[in-house]
Amino acid sequence: MIVACDFDGVICQHEKIPSETTIDNLKPVKQSKEAIKWLQKKHLVYVLTNRPAGQVVPWLVKNGFKGLVVTDKKLPETKMIIDDRAIRFISWSDTCKLLG
Repeated sequence: MIVACDFDGVICQHEKIPSETTIDNLKPVKQSKEAIKWLQKKHLVYVLTNRPAGQVVPWLVKNGFKGLVVTDKKLPETKMIIDDRAIRFISWSDTCKLLG
């Protein structure tokens, strides 16, 4: 299975909307490194983010994340996206109630 992981708030402790601010001193989300490593044993995992890859890749290397492609486009055949800001879609009726 191909799995996409959001960067901000899922891998990197950054809760604000991504911007041009530096991420150099930000820490990994608790257990993210171990979880990504575990996922990589079973699935093809990549990072899906709006941040420039030139900013994210050095952070990943510095913080011990290995073998992750970084892109701003969902790869074909992606079956799951792990994102801290997503709404799980069940039906439009449920979604409209939630967004009320």
